[in-house]
Order: sequence, then structure tokens, then C-alpha cells
Amino acid sequence: MNKVKHITVTNSYLSQFKTCNAKGNFIYHDLYSDKQSPALLFGIRFHEEAARFYRNQGRKWQSYPSPVKYSEEHFSTIMANYVKNYADEPSEVSMVEQTIVVKLSDRVSYKGTIDIATKSGVVRDHKTTGYVANWAKENLEPSMQLMGYCWLYAQATGQWPSAYEIDLISTDPKDIDKGKLFSRLAVDVEPELLDDWKKETLFFVEQTVIPTIEHGIYTRSGAPKTCNEWGGCPFKPVCTRPLSYQPEILASFLKSSNNSEKIFVEFADALPMLS
Repeated sequence: MNKVKHITVTNSYLSQFKTCNAKGNFIYHDLYSDKQSPALLFGIRFHEEAARFYRNQGRKWQSYPSPVKYSEEHFSTIMANYVKNYADEPSEVSMVEQTIVVKLSDRVSYKGTIDIATKSGVVRDHKTTGYVANWAKENLEPSMQLMGYCWLYAQATGQWPSAYEIDLISTDPKDIDKGKLFSRLAVDVEPELLDDWKKETLFFVEQTVIPTIEHGIYTRSGAPKTCNEWGGCPFKPVCTRPLSYQPEILASFLKSSNNSEKIFVEFADALPMLS
């Protein structure tokens, strides 16, 4: 058994485990590689170049060859337009790609990297996407990532963010001609949501992530929707698809592992949504 003494989680880590904790375990603990998509590589490159722009106070910016699928000219055009569009902003920032780690409990820590924070307390997250228009039409609700980063900012600075903004950057070449490369969306966040986020995150780590690592108990492994979406899970050849992915088996394990009756009942009620 892999006994977990302490674990540090990130938003990506939690998101992967919530989608399929078997896949999360393969990627983060069994160390199987998960091939990075061109879109993800593009986003990584943009974050690196945007950080360079802000750290140099807008005075310097150097183009690098872009990931496959996106031409260097396309990537450079997007960056040049971004620099021009937000030329006055570097002098207003207080954090650039700042990684923060804070304990949620003696056993669990949360780590995140804040893309941008301004001197006025605005926390800003860069999102590269081919669907800027669709993002802008949605009624955005505070996400787990958003809440986590606001919590990290509050822990690091001692104050709640004055605002949270999502910086949308289009990867669609058609948007260059349309002049719709960028969109900035504000998301309302209430400070009282902080305690709920912390409790929910700790609960998920203690009741799903750690049992997965220690006992190989899977809540969604083998579920057709999870295994077959987006062209199929790359870990199908190595996934054992154990019977323990069934909710009733996980519920039985939790009930017998010295958890309070109240916690068990609450978690058991939520299990059908995970199966």
C-alpha cells in the first residue's frame, strides 16, 4: 500500500482526478506520460512570453518558434497584438507567474501559479482558446480554480482580491482579421465562498484522491463516457478497470474506515454523480 503522509495538489491535479481518478493516478503517481496537445503547448508558450512581457515592464519581448500546428507567424502576430493592446499594464502588476504553496491541513497543501496580480488587487488568469466568442456569451460562475487562486492570493497578501478577471486570448487565425483576438471577463467572487472551497477541496482529497493512491479504489475507471470521450483515454491499454470503481464498493470502504457517519452519508449521497 502507498501510504500518503502528505500531498500537494494543484488545480490541474484535482481536475484530472475529478474527471477520472484512475487516469489521475496513472499520470501523477504511476508516472505514465500523457501526450500534450498542440493547443496546450500553445498555451504554455503564450504564458511564458506574456510573463516575459510583464517582467520586463513592456520594454522587451522576444519571439520563439511556436508549437506544431500553429505557425511562428501566427503566434508572433498574436503576441505582437497582445503587447500593443496591453502596453500600459506592466507597470501596474505586483505578481507575474507567481507560484504559491499553502497548507490546507497538516496532510494536504494546495499549490497554484497566479498569472498576473495588479497593485490594486486584481487577480488575472490567461486562457488561450479558439472559442473566445463562446466564452464571452457564457454566464461565468466562480470555478474551483478561480476560488483556489483567490484563496492563494489572500493567504500570500493578507487581503481578498479586489476582482478576478479571465484574460481570453484567441488562437483562431480568423480572429486576427476580425480584430477579436482578446476579451477580458470579470467574474464575481464573494469572500464567504472561501471556507466552502477549502472544505470541499479537503473533503475531495481525503475521500477520493488519497483512497485512490493508497488502495487503488476508482470511482469512474471503466465508465464509458470517461474512457471513450475525446478519441479515447490513452491509458486504456494499462488500465485494469477494477470492479472497485463501482460506487457501492467505494462507499463500503469509506464506511469501514473510521469516518464519521455524517461524512459517509454526505459522500454516499454524492456518489451517483461520480459513477
